[in-house]
Order: sequence, then C-alpha cells, then structure tokens
Amino acid sequence: MAIRTPSHPVPSTLKTSMADWASTTANAEAMGAYRRQAIGAEAATTSRTVHHAGSRTSSASPRPVPTRWAMSPMIVTAPASSESAANGWSRNHRTTADLSTSSTLPTTTAALVHPGVDVPYAARLMDCPSCAAPLPEGARFCPACGHSMTSASSEERRVVTVLFADVVGFTALAEHRDPEQVKRLVEAAFSRLGDDITRFGGRVDKVLGDAVIALFGAPVAHEDDAERAVRSGLRMHETIGQFVHEVPGLDAVRLRIGINTGEVLVGTLTGTDYTAMGDVVNTAARLQTLAPPGGVLVGDATRALCSDAIVFDRPEATQLRGRERVEQAWLATGVRSTGTRRWRSVAGRYVGRTVERSLLRSVTELTRAGRSGLVSITGEAGIGKSRLVDEALAEFRAATPEAIVLEGACSPYGDSNVWAPISTGVASHYGLERGQTGDEIRQLAVDNAETVFGVSPDAPGARQELEALLHLLGHPSELDRLDPAGARDVLFGTVIAGLRRRAEVGPIVVWIDDLQWAHALLIDLLQVIARSTVGLPVLIVTASRPVDDSRPVAERWPTVVDRGMTVQLPLEPLGEGESFELVDEITAGRTSTELRQRIFERSGGNPLFLTELALLSLDATGTAGTDVDHELPGTLRALIAARLDQLPPDERTVIDNAAIVGSEGPMSALEEFARQMRQTFDFGMVDALAAGGLLEVDDSWWRFRSDVVREVAYQTLTKQARAQRHAGVARVMERDTDVPIDRLAHHTATAAELLNELGSVPGVDPSVQPRAIELLARAAQRSYDLGGHRHGVQLARRALALASTDPAERRPLLLLLADGLVEARALDEARVDLEEVLATATEAGDRTAEGEALRLLGTVSQLDGDLVTARERLGRAVETFREIDDSARLALALRSRGYAEVLGGSLQDAEWYLGEADGIYADLGDDRGRAWVAQHRSWVSFLAGDNAEAEDRLTRAIATFEQLGDHSGAAWSRGLLAFVMYFERRFAEADRLADEVLLEARQWGDEWAASMMLTLLANLRLWTGRFAEAASFAEKALDGFRTTGDRFGMLQAMSPLNRARVALGRTNAAERGLEEILSVSDSFGGLAFPSIATSGVAMHLGHGRRAIDLAREAIDRMAITGSSIDDARVQLALGHLQVGAPDDALAALEGLDVPSSPFALGVRSLVLTALGDLDAAIADVDLVSELTNPSYFDLCLATAAGAAASTRLDAPDATERVERAAAMAASTGDVALAGFLRAVVELLDRPEATVPPADPRRERPLADGWRFVAELITGTVG
Repeated sequence: MAIRTPSHPVPSTLKTSMADWASTTANAEAMGAYRRQAIGAEAATTSRTVHHAGSRTSSASPRPVPTRWAMSPMIVTAPASSESAANGWSRNHRTTADLSTSSTLPTTTAALVHPGVDVPYAARLMDCPSCAAPLPEGARFCPACGHSMTSASSEERRVVTVLFADVVGFTALAEHRDPEQVKRLVEAAFSRLGDDITRFGGRVDKVLGDAVIALFGAPVAHEDDAERAVRSGLRMHETIGQFVHEVPGLDAVRLRIGINTGEVLVGTLTGTDYTAMGDVVNTAARLQTLAPPGGVLVGDATRALCSDAIVFDRPEATQLRGRERVEQAWLATGVRSTGTRRWRSVAGRYVGRTVERSLLRSVTELTRAGRSGLVSITGEAGIGKSRLVDEALAEFRAATPEAIVLEGACSPYGDSNVWAPISTGVASHYGLERGQTGDEIRQLAVDNAETVFGVSPDAPGARQELEALLHLLGHPSELDRLDPAGARDVLFGTVIAGLRRRAEVGPIVVWIDDLQWAHALLIDLLQVIARSTVGLPVLIVTASRPVDDSRPVAERWPTVVDRGMTVQLPLEPLGEGESFELVDEITAGRTSTELRQRIFERSGGNPLFLTELALLSLDATGTAGTDVDHELPGTLRALIAARLDQLPPDERTVIDNAAIVGSEGPMSALEEFARQMRQTFDFGMVDALAAGGLLEVDDSWWRFRSDVVREVAYQTLTKQARAQRHAGVARVMERDTDVPIDRLAHHTATAAELLNELGSVPGVDPSVQPRAIELLARAAQRSYDLGGHRHGVQLARRALALASTDPAERRPLLLLLADGLVEARALDEARVDLEEVLATATEAGDRTAEGEALRLLGTVSQLDGDLVTARERLGRAVETFREIDDSARLALALRSRGYAEVLGGSLQDAEWYLGEADGIYADLGDDRGRAWVAQHRSWVSFLAGDNAEAEDRLTRAIATFEQLGDHSGAAWSRGLLAFVMYFERRFAEADRLADEVLLEARQWGDEWAASMMLTLLANLRLWTGRFAEAASFAEKALDGFRTTGDRFGMLQAMSPLNRARVALGRTNAAERGLEEILSVSDSFGGLAFPSIATSGVAMHLGHGRRAIDLAREAIDRMAITGSSIDDARVQLALGHLQVGAPDDALAALEGLDVPSSPFALGVRSLVLTALGDLDAAIADVDLVSELTNPSYFDLCLATAAGAAASTRLDAPDATERVERAAAMAASTGDVALAGFLRAVVELLDRPEATVPPADPRRERPLADGWRFVAELITGTVG
C-alpha cells in the first residue's frame, strides 16, 4: 500500500477534514427545481434589462410623459435560473436539467407580467378609494358614489405633544353660582388659557366642559413642540393664578395639566373638526388626573425632548390606569435662565474637524506617493461624514490633477443594480450619460477605446472589458449568459484589471457614501479591490452610519488588508467652539450668543442639526431671531417636520411623492407619479426643494439630501395612504419589464403588509398579498443566485410573514427560507422549518416537497456531524425522487448521498452513488452535472490514495467547466487540485495555485473558500519551517470559519495552528488547542480527522501515550471508510517510540511503502537506531534527503537518527553528522525538536561537537516522550 504523505507527519488531517467538508455545501443548487416551480416559472427566464431616465431640458418646462417607469438609471434583473456559486469545494451545483414539480405557490396573476397586463389589486393612484371610479382632476367628491375626497387627504400621521388641562374646583364654583355666570367665567378663563396655547405655537383641539385639550405639532409642526407645550403649561398656571386674583371668590380654582408626546393620526372625523386620535391623547389625560393642582406632569417621551432650560423634579414611577407597565412621570417646575457670551463671526470656510482633516490629508498624500489604503468613516446621520470627505477630496484633486475619483452612494432600499454605487463613478469617469443605451456605449468604446478607455479595441480581452462595463452599468451584456457566479468573477476581474491599468497613470479614489445600505455583493467587490490593489495608489473611502449586526457592512467592513493601510475614523459631534463657529458661518455672524448656545444645546453638536437650526433661526429677511425658546427644535424628526410644514403645498406634494418612490430617482419618476395622481408638476418645484436643502438635483436625477427627510415625510403619510400609493406604484411598475424584481417586490409587499395591519384599505385589493408573496420569493431566489443569502433570507421571511397558515402555501416558502438558512449556517432554525415541511408534506402527499425537505435535513445533519442521520435522510430523499421519477432531483440527491459516504462513510459506496448520478446526467445531456460528479469523484480517488486518478478527474472537470464558461466550477476544482499537489509534495505548485484560488475566493466574497486556502497556505508554511507565518495564516482561517459558524473548518484550521504553536514554544496554548479540537469534534461522531489531528499535536508535544490512543482511534475510524491509514500508522509508531516501545513501533510500520514517504523514513530511522539496526537506519537517513521536498520535521528526525547511529557505529562521518544535528538544533526554530536534537548531541557526548545554547526566552523543558526517544537512539537508557 502506498503511503500518501507529503513528507510531514499529519497530511491525513487535511485529507480527511476536506473530505468531511466535501458534502457540507451540497444544498444551494438543489432548491432550483422545487423552488423555481413553486415561486413562478418566470424566475427562470427573467432577463437582464435596463431603463434610463431622459435628461432634463429646463427646470420649469413641461416634458413628455415617459412610456416606462424610470426608477433608476441602471436597472438590472439577473437571470434567476443560473447556478449560484457558494460554499464547499464539492458544491452540488444545480444542473441545467428541467426540474419540474407539482407544488406551486398560490397566485392570482399571471406568472409573467408584460407591459399592458392589468393587475387587479391596485386601483389607479387617483381612482376613487371607495368605488374605484376614475376621478376628474381636482374633484372634491366622487361623481359616481359621492365619497368625499377631502377628508382622506387631510389625514396625517404626526408626532405631536398633547396638553390636557382640567380646572380644579369647578364643581364647587358651579354649586354656588348661576349657570350663566359660571359659563362666562369659564369662557373668560379659557380665552386667556387659549392665548397661552397659541402664543407658544399650539392649537386648541377641543374644550370638554371644564377641560381643554391642545395640540403642539399639528397641523403645523415646530422644531421644539414638546418644550413649547411644557412652557405653555407653566404659563397657563401663571395665567389662571392671575385670573383667580382678579375675580373675587375663585381662590379654590386651579389647574392640573398632563402632557405627553407620541405619534397620532390627525384629521377630520365624520361630523367633527380637525382633531388627533391615538393613545397619546389618553395618556395625557391620565397624567392630568395624577398631576397635583397647580402642577404640570410630563410623560417620559416629552421630557426626553425638552432642553435643560426646563426644570423637572425627580421622576416618579407611575402606574397609569389601563397600563401594564410602569411609566416615568416628571413634574415640570419652571424655566431656568441662560447666560450670554460673545463670539466672533467666521464666514467663508469649512469649520471644525481639524484633526480629522489632517489625518485624511496624510492618507491622500500617501496615496499620491503610491500607497494603497482604506478609510472607513462612521457616524450618526448628519454628523458630517460626506462633507468631511468632500472637503478632503477637493483638496486632493486640486493638488493631484492626474488623480480620478469614482464617487457613488448606496440606496437605503437597495438598488436594482447592486453595482450602482460603483457604476455611477465609472460612468462619470468615462463621460457616459445616464440615458445612453448599451449600443451607444458599445459604439463609444469602438470609436474612442484608446482615448477614453485606455485600451485598443483589438487588444486581447478588450471585448470582455466592454461586456463587463455594460454589465456594471446595468445594460444587457454577454455576461448575462453566464451563471451569476461566473458573471461576478468576470466583473470583479475586469474591475481590478481596469483599476490596475488606470493606477499606472495616477492615483484613484473610490468614494462610496451611505455604505450602511450596501448590498453584500458591493461589500464583496470593495473587499476585492482593497486586497487586490495593495501596493498601488488606490484609496477606498466609505462613509456609513452605525448599523446593527444584520447588515453586511457591520460584519465585513472595513476589511483587514495585509500590507495595506486601513484607517477607521468614527466621527463624534462637534464641540461647543466649533459648533458656534459653524452657526456663525451659516448666519453670517448674525446670531446672538444666547441663540448660538441654545442651538448648540439642542443640536448636540450634530452638524446637520446645527445647520438646520441655524437656518430656521433666520426670518424671511435673513435676520436671526431672538425668541430662542420658540425657535429651537427638540429632535431631528421635529426639525425636519417643521421644515416640511413650511413648504408650499405643491412642493410638499413633491416631497411626499418622492418619499414613496425612494431615496433617489430620475426626475421622470416624480413627473410620472404626479401624472398618475393628477397633480400639477413643474421641475421648478424640484429646483426650489434643492435650493432649500431638502433635495439634491443633478441634471435629470434627484436625491434626498438626507434620508431622514425622506423618513419624516414618509412617516407623516397615513398607513392607508402609504398602502394605496405603494400599491399604485407597484401597478405602474408591473407594466414595465425593465423594473427590477426587488423594487417591485418592495412596493407590492409594503402594500400587502400595511393591508394586513389595517385590515382593509379602500382601493387596495386583497389579491395584493399572494402577489407580494410571489414577488418576494422570486426576489429571494435571485438574491440566492447572486450569493446574497442573508438578504435572501430576509426576503423569504418577509414572504412567509405574509403567507397564511395553509401548509400548502407555507411549504415552498419554508423550503426557500431553509435553503438560505443552511447556507448561512443557521442550522437550528433551518431544522425547525424543515421538520414542519416534512410533516405537512408527508400528510398532504407532496412528494417533491417531502424529498427536498429530506435532502436539506440530511445536509443539516451532515453539517452537525450526525452522519448516521444524514445518510438515512439523504437515502430517503433518493428513494423519494426515484419513486416519483424526478431524474434531475434524483441525480442531485444521489450526489448528496454519495458525499455523505465520503464524509466518514464508505468510499466504495460513494463511488457507486456518484456513478449512478453521472449516468443520469449523461442521459439528461447535462455536461455541467457530469463535471461536478467528476470533481466529487476526485475526492474518492484522493482519499483512497490514488493521486494520479484524482488529478486526472480534476483536470477533466476543469476542462468541462472552462468550456461551459463556469468559472466558479473551474475555480473550486483548482482549489482541490492545490490540495492534491500539496499531498504530492509539489509545494511550489500548490502554493501558487492556492494564492490564485484565494484571490478568486475573495473576489467571490466566499469566506469559506478563502479560509480553506488560508488553511492550505498555513500547512505549506508549517512544513517548510515558517512557523510564525503558518500561525498567522491559520488564525486568519480560523477567524473566517468562526465568522461562518463552521465547526468543520475550525477543526481544519486548528490543526496547523496548534502544530505551529508547539514549534514556537507556545506549549500551553497548543495543549489548550488540542482539548479545543476534541471539544469541538464531540458532535461529529465517528469522524477520523479530529483524532489524527490531535494525535499529531500530542506526538509533537512528546505525549506518547496520548498520541498512541488517538492514532489508534483514527485508524479504526478510517478503516471503516476505506481511506488511507498510512499517516496514522506512522504517528502511532512514533508514539510507541516515545513511550519506550521500539518493537511496537516497528510493527506499526510493517506493510507500509516506507521509502516513498520522508516522514515514514524519518520515524523508521529512529526506530531502527533504537533497536540497534544501525546500518539500516543510516540507509533510511540518507534516503530522506534524496526524496522531493522533505519537511523540516522529517529532516530533524532523520538527522538525529543519523548522528546517533553513526556515532554508535563509530563511522568516519560520525563527527560530521553530530555537528549537523547540532547546527540543525540551532537553526530549526521548532522549540520541541531543537530541544530533542540538543539532548541527542549532549547524550552522544562527542567533545568535537558544540552543543548550541537554548534561547532562554523560548526554552521549554524537554517532554518525557522526546527524552525517551533521545535515550533510546543514543543507547543511554537506564
């Protein structure tokens, strides 16, 4: 039997662990059949399409109505039927065979929506919400049913502060006075109190007997409504006190006031005037009943919005009637005065951020000098991230004319073209206009290739670069013919090539704003750019708000770049001095010290808050106000609401429409929206909004200056209005095949979700719900195909939340969700969903769903290490698809079943299952499926010890993948080939190929694949004696596997990591690592690689007895699978020698092809020396150096044996061999083996050999095992 070692002790660790991983990712493509049929056949045929907005001609001139809904300048819809690239070297990729099923999602519309197809769930935007009849322009009532059109439009959702005041002592007053007198007194008192309310900007909502209700923030909001209400309440007490003093006999009359803040619905009820409805009003009334006479009791929400100018007593925990939880109530007692200071006015310059600007200047200077870098700026909305970068880049551009800046920003709802933030800057750099077609760009590339694109149109690869550019810009291209992973590979490679070429001319800055909204694929591309441009003058600058862990940017950005410059720059609010300067800059120094102080206190130093507050402090003539208490806002929402309420009605309508559309879009979108709503629209309105700082306008494109503005405008709309408008927008979008599925799904699903919440909405048909489910499922599938599993899971969950409790409706959605959960390693949640599917599918006789659930459950069990259950469930899946005669799914299940056998089962059975799958793929004419079978079968050959057959199978698989244009499949096969080369001791080839695949894996954004290559590189560094590098690579791999929650991968990385720790003298860490491997592997049952990995660590540490036990365990487990056990037997032999049993050690080596393995030769030379067969030992020693690439470990063992055997033989070269051992002890760097070699030299006691001194910083006591071996081979035992 041939030994399969690459001249180091533990290759089986990687072989076996990789085999374990060969089946861990066998599920992604398997969902294609059931899912695609279930979520609509159109998902498999959607083509990539684009639409562009026309350019603006005049800010005020009318334009033709667009024929399509131009939602973005570059709209992309990727083919949903393409294979996805994902985790696992043995990925069970979906094949091209037709995967039909009997299970479908319930739908009420055609699967494909073409232009002109009507969709029943959404009335036209200005149809009557009651009867859906068309309305004449400007109609106040429906001519068909008489429904009022004014009440609905007056409804709004607003954050208001409600003041509830009640007169105390009124009953006693009424008891002893004439009713008319009482009425006159109450009217007089309430007239004064009403003046106090209106003076502070409030509105008397209603008078209820002896109580008054006032609203602050509706119908017009102020920036500080909560504080205005409290100040009004305090003034009302003063007023009622003055009134009581003026009117005899009213001494007992006082007020109780309760104030609360929150969201309400404001509008008109039937038969009533404008009023507010919501729990906020009830809470204010309850606070009033608890307030002491003469007191103002304030709710916690109101207190939070007040400035420090309001004095409050300590809060009390209060149980309000009808409330489950305890509320905090604050008693307002007065208003404190503020001091004054004088400040010099500063104008015409950027204010503050001196340190941050200096840092960015240094970074850009390094970029100018040729360094690559990454700057990640984070901070809250409005903190000044974008302005800081713009200032720094303006300075950089001025000093570096040869530099270019590729600038873009991310959309909060996700662009249909995920590359839009990059493509925007690229288009600008090439001078492309938003409305240019793909054909126009092609012609431009041909006519101006060298001057514009920097490459000859006839140059190799020029065509591919053009197609990648079109793909990046969202146009149809030849990349559409590739699977998503393949297209992504080409795109990433082309972007990198273009950046490298342009970097030869001058520095490049990639500047992406609002990265918190970035799609995971954009993060992947940025990571690839960062890692692939090290050493080039390429600077990536991003700005992001703080985000939660569910977003890709939180988990993966900024990336860590080896040898690159990474700067993380969190921005804090401005200090008082800088804030004062900024206010003076905005107001040209026309603000008082008191106003500046109050603006600073209210803003908290947020530059956006400061800017908006300073602008609001100016009156129509540009003069700063002096009524500080009335002019200052409490929160950003209140601030923006106040700004919005100041707009003319037509501009406010534009803002509201834009809020529904999204954060940005073409001008034609606003024009079309207004046309659908039968509203007046003029481009001058948009220009006015831009001049007011609410929108930014770039020719034919608009964007909210701050998304907070959009959010406030959107939140002001009632949920009914939102539902109607989202449904209407979706209806228009349905008629345009250019609209991407994710945007259509968003609007449709939002309408459905609001409908569910409200119960019914006039004009929104209940059929919107099944349509939303269908679109969300299709969007989730598309996200999976692009590798965006986390985003896909979110979409699938959203669809599932809309679904009914009908198991038939839930099954395909649960399978869709589980597919993404398995890829995201959320196995517990996936298992729960799949068990539900299995139970209901079995009961309903849905065999397809049953088979898919079984296959995915088998994958979950496999990932959990429960191989018995995995094989049982995968076997049932095979039988299910066999019984229903579903050939394509049967082939996929057979592949999964075969890999379960590779994973600790029988290699013979694995070959049989894969062989049957190959036959089915041949009958189906599926070359890609056959290529994946060949790749998978190479594992069987590899683990069985037939490297030549493994390489042959991989070579054939790679050729097929490349012929099909499947770059992902070719890359996965090359990754496995790198490991084959490593085990054949072709270290240089393996290292080169591993580096190539690592780069590609990072380009795909595949953390698992990258970690696998890092693990391979760690082993390559380890066995060539570069221990610190090995530990570094292994730690990075371990971090990557931990990020993906992959325990198999963790075990793989921990093996070279702990061997490197032993070599570096980190004995305690290595021993803890050994225990960690065993702990992590507990759930994996009978897998062999944890045993062989820990046996190697124990052997290296010199713990012979433990090495023996673990090696025997590994041998027993590997014998069951049919894998080669040669490496484990060599480790067993060395373990026996470490416990003083050389005869047992020799027996362990019997039958092995020792001369082919440097490791086995090194161990046997020690064993033969210990047994006294010195000439045979010398022969083995000399053979080690003759073999290709022996590891440092092999050479150390053989050198020690050669020194001992030659000395005991008194051979002529004994002195030379002993000196060689002494020199190796000094140079090896492996603390354990250096100690062993020193012990051998010392025990041989040859005066001419100098024993090297140990490094006192790394020296460790020699382990008993190595001491035994030294004594045995030197003949000094006992």
